[in-house]
Amino acid sequence: MEKIKVEYLGGESRFSNRAANFMLVNAEIDGEEVEIYAEYVYPDISEEEKEDYDYIAHEWDGFDECKADFLEEARQYGLSEDDFDFVDWRS
Repeated sequence: MEKIKVEYLGGESRFSNRAANFMLVNAEIDGEEVEIYAEYVYPDISEEEKEDYDYIAHEWDGFDECKADFLEEARQYGLSEDDFDFVDWRS
């Protein structure tokens, strides 16, 4: 089986209106379309801090935590880390 590409992207949390980084894959597993999703929500910061907060400097915050949550969900479909190609632009 070809590895499934997983990117770590940024946007808004699905569960709140806060900034988040997330991993999302839509794939066909055993003939069934499934979605695997995990996110890291940025810490709650004040309005004053938001003006100066450098999201780019923190874009990899939570990568390991998000990856662990993603893999936990993937296991429900019989998948393991070996089934994925995690894109890590830091290296």
